Amino acid sequence: MANPNDEQLLSQIAANQKKQRIGFILTPILLILSMGIIMCGISTIQSGNTIPGICILLVGIVAIVASAKYAAHMNERQDQMKNLVGQSVVREILAERIAIGQYNPNQYFNRDFLEYCSILPNYDRSSGSDYISGTYRGVPITYCDLHLEVEQESTDSDGNTTTSYYTVFRGPVINLALRQPLTGYVRIRERKNPRKEKGFFSGIVNGAADLFNIDRNTVETENAQFNQQFKVDASDPQLAFYVLTPQFMEHIVQADMIVNGYTNIEFNQGIVTLALNNGTDAFELGKYKKNDHFLDEARQRFRYELNSILGIVDEMLTKENLF
Repeated sequence: MANPNDEQLLSQIAANQKKQRIGFILTPILLILSMGIIMCGISTIQSGNTIPGICILLVGIVAIVASAKYAAHMNERQDQMKNLVGQSVVREILAERIAIGQYNPNQYFNRDFLEYCSILPNYDRSSGSDYISGTYRGVPITYCDLHLEVEQESTDSDGNTTTSYYTVFRGPVINLALRQPLTGYVRIRERKNPRKEKGFFSGIVNGAADLFNIDRNTVETENAQFNQQFKVDASDPQLAFYVLTPQFMEHIVQADMIVNGYTNIEFNQGIVTLALNNGTDAFELGKYKKNDHFLDEARQRFRYELNSILGIVDEMLTKENLF
């Protein structure tokens, strides 16, 4: 099936976002009404009116099921629109720079990768989008936007427990295939920086640092500035020095300037992983605005985001003995 033209796509975006706004309002209202009906049914039964109470209770249960299905339907519509925009707009932007093998707007790295990637923090809930696999500058690459959260329980003075989630990672994760596999690992994690710990980062960085437990340093390079900014952990110090040449350390610092967040890198066997904790989610359309240039502006923003991501990759690809 051919992708819609811009006029058709704008019409679908506008209609979908209008329904999403209505759903955002209706979903909690329906849930509250359903709970109210159930409580009314229970109260009616307790007052001795068993049959009417059961009938009211059943109505409330049906209402809750209907509310849940409506919420699921709205989520499904959101995924469908994400896929439509991804395949119609984002994919063409990616193809300008990357030889795409696979692109799925609603997919992200599998759970096995998340569990065993040492430079990602522990988490209780994950989500993500824009899974890309392909080739860039002759190097196999995979990418996704990732969001990791940790569950936190709190108890008030009345003994009521509530569960909430706080973010420990949000940003792009990139895998690059090494031409020359290593016989071990080298992990580079950025230290906490007061300059960066504002707003969004004040929460995610402190949480990630606690979960990482990365206070120790197993390798000290000859670059004092690099040591101050990054922690280096390696299976073999000699392997770390093989990877972290003076020129390459400068490129890592340059890449971090592009990230505008926290840079974590792992060289492990035949793969290098970049986990960039910068609080962003690339290739998102945003709220529709009624103008003829909305999609052109979105394409321009997507190109900027892609160029920023690939700018980081470019700095990594300067390691000629590995790529």
